[in-house]
Amino acid sequence: MGTKQERQILGLRRNALTISITEFIAGMGIFLTTPFWSVYVLSLGASVTMVGVLGTISGLFTAALMCPVGLLSDRIGRKKPVVIAGFIASLGPFLQFLASDWVQLIPGIILASLFQVMGPVRQSIVADELRPEERITGFAAFFTIIMLPSACMPLVSGYIMDQIGLSNGMRLCLILSGILMLVASIIRAKFLKQEKKDPHLAAEKGRTSLKAGIKEMFEPLLVLRDLRILIAGSVGVMFIFGILQSYSSVYVVDVLNISKTDWGLISTIVGFSSVCIRIPISKLTIKLGNRKAIVLSNFGRSIYPIAFVYAQNFLNLTLFGIGYTIAFNIGSPAYQVLITELAPARMRGRAYGVFGMMWGAMAPLSTPIGGAIWETWSPQWAFFLASLSGLLSSIFLYFFLWKFNKKSDAI
Repeated sequence: MGTKQERQILGLRRNALTISITEFIAGMGIFLTTPFWSVYVLSLGASVTMVGVLGTISGLFTAALMCPVGLLSDRIGRKKPVVIAGFIASLGPFLQFLASDWVQLIPGIILASLFQVMGPVRQSIVADELRPEERITGFAAFFTIIMLPSACMPLVSGYIMDQIGLSNGMRLCLILSGILMLVASIIRAKFLKQEKKDPHLAAEKGRTSLKAGIKEMFEPLLVLRDLRILIAGSVGVMFIFGILQSYSSVYVVDVLNISKTDWGLISTIVGFSSVCIRIPISKLTIKLGNRKAIVLSNFGRSIYPIAFVYAQNFLNLTLFGIGYTIAFNIGSPAYQVLITELAPARMRGRAYGVFGMMWGAMAPLSTPIGGAIWETWSPQWAFFLASLSGLLSSIFLYFFLWKFNKKSDAI
């Protein structure tokens, strides 16, 4: 008697496939708004420093919830937190649509950030479905699917804003983003399957003291030495991420005087390049091994902010952006696989949550620092500082995660 054939796309099946498809749908809305978000906030009366403060508010809220949510998902299962948070997050863009000044954006920003809060849990769902030998290519396929919107939506939003104006264009994109996030949430609620409960975790539900709860929440950080090294050595690229996310569009539009349509086109070309190379480049990641791939990736990403500052035109920005995405894609699946392999299944949600919390805390803290440097010295120095922090942390990873760490990668 034959077995029922599982539906697969790029090797992803069951819950991993559901998460990939819904991330793609939500990402269509997210990539409509993020390329020009900082420029829009400035148009509502905020200073460059206040743009950074908004990023800090969102990021710290996200970081504060990642560990508790990771613990919750390990205890009660992944589906319920992901579905509930998705519906709440979909309200965020609608509240942002109603804002008439930058302060009124804050409630919508906080609600929308719940989507990022659940990121580690969604990645845990994908990790749970992948067999060890599938993890590098599986995560590469996952990120290929969810990043497909980056290959077209920035160009669409840039064109919209050049045609009907920044304010009207962003408001239209916010409405579309909210609708797409809502659709993704409905699909998750209908098709995401609850995984089987771990009896070990069920026994742990009796813990009620605050001290025991905190210890359980941070258990991966306490017992996994290499996870601590990975987090400490990623601080620099977290700083770079925060600076680029908050200030790259402002620098391009206001300092380099490149149009929003052109910046949208550059983002689209870079996004399309990322989609095309992600799965092929995962073979290089497999050959290098997780640890070496992470170190080389971080060195490459650390050089990019300097190159970005010295870009003078459309072609420079495009080529440097493609270089950055190559470096990013070498390391991205390696991060996911290394965390998956370091953490047993029973603490995987917490391991992703702790890593996400550290990332979520450092990236937004970089934005007010970068904004202060931008306004005190020059825009260029905000990017130079980001590069320096990335290079220093990459050197740390070179010595402690790769050079003097004799553990082998389990591919």
